[in-house]
Amino acid sequence: MKHILARDPARAWMAIGTASKLEMLQTATQREIHDDKDLISRCHWSIFILERLFFPQLVQGVSSGSPFQFPQSAHRPPPLSRNVEDIAHLDGSATDDFKPDDLGINAYYINGLSVWADISLYLHKLRTGAIELEQPWLPNSTFTKLSMKVYESESRMSDLHLLRSVHFHKRSPAEVKEQQEYWRPWIVMQLIFHAAPALINHPFVHLSATRRARLPQSRHFLQQTVDNALFHSGWVFRLIETCEDLLFDLHDPLIGHVVAATATIAWLFQFAADSNVSARAKRGFMQCGKLLRRLALLWPHIARKVEIIDALQAIADAGVPDGEDQNRHVTLPLPELWELLDPDAFEISHSSRINSKSSGARGAGEPRDARIRMSTHFVHPLDENSAGQQSRLDGASLPTNLFTPSQEPFEQLCMDDFFFHLQPDQFQW
Repeated sequence: MKHILARDPARAWMAIGTASKLEMLQTATQREIHDDKDLISRCHWSIFILERLFFPQLVQGVSSGSPFQFPQSAHRPPPLSRNVEDIAHLDGSATDDFKPDDLGINAYYINGLSVWADISLYLHKLRTGAIELEQPWLPNSTFTKLSMKVYESESRMSDLHLLRSVHFHKRSPAEVKEQQEYWRPWIVMQLIFHAAPALINHPFVHLSATRRARLPQSRHFLQQTVDNALFHSGWVFRLIETCEDLLFDLHDPLIGHVVAATATIAWLFQFAADSNVSARAKRGFMQCGKLLRRLALLWPHIARKVEIIDALQAIADAGVPDGEDQNRHVTLPLPELWELLDPDAFEISHSSRINSKSSGARGAGEPRDARIRMSTHFVHPLDENSAGQQSRLDGASLPTNLFTPSQEPFEQLCMDDFFFHLQPDQFQW
């Protein structure tokens, strides 16, 4: 950790790698397990966490054949209600045979880290072109396999740790602070399991892939990516806001990575023509920036993310004027967006380079900037009382040729596919 704080990631990776190899050697040569199984388990999983915390692109997920049990977890907070049914639900007596056993919050926290490592590796391969270009909705695509892993991990989680069961948002600040041994892994787990589907459905990520693939795209699939990205990123921002309301300080550096990556979704949707979607996205983006500033005081490498967040907001503030401009274009700073989505741990010691073209060197052939056209209105598909409804729907029709090569200095990417029939009221909490 001291190497991370000193912005020396090479030494940090060397130390973590050495610890990992020593732990593997001990496991392979030790015939009898130590009496304190929980201590050995915590040693193993601590190394696992450090690898995925700072170098997620370099490691894989949880091994199904791991001989180590998950470390012991803090007890769940007591129920807020004295209702007999609520108490029965929380102590597990109301569960049926089809619900998974409760493994403890630490187990689901570790599974969340495994999912995050897979997401990080996926984004890294997309950026560097290491994934074969494919239609993502196909059953054997990387996107589908990764989505299935997220769903599978979620399905193994006990209902006893869901928000509706533990009522985090209804607790008092004093109660949350007293039980923070439970709440800290819980909030990270919740953030990851919403950030994961948000990021694999990120419109920018799919634009980056489809513009290279030149393959026919499904409009309904692209609409689904917007729905999922908006919904799940909105939950990330809402959880951050709830922590602020409860005076629950977040200081896990992993949260900084998760929040910074998810913030790129909010930044993009600030340019939406629908004022409600735009305002909500801007509010979420500002929440992310506020949290990252606090984390940067504890973790110096987070300061780079704050620089990028500030630069992106300056672009948004100076970007699209108010009004109903149907042909407005937005310039995307590709290297900076990718740096938030796919941070390179070995660059955290570098000085600020927000204006340096070298920051985009990791993406092979990656252009410095791209432009997208944000023109489609967000229209509820069943709203028949609104004047001019049909004309607006007609105006939202998707182009026949989605990515036409352009001779202009900026690449032209059309966002119409992602705004097709989006429901503006889906975020009523």
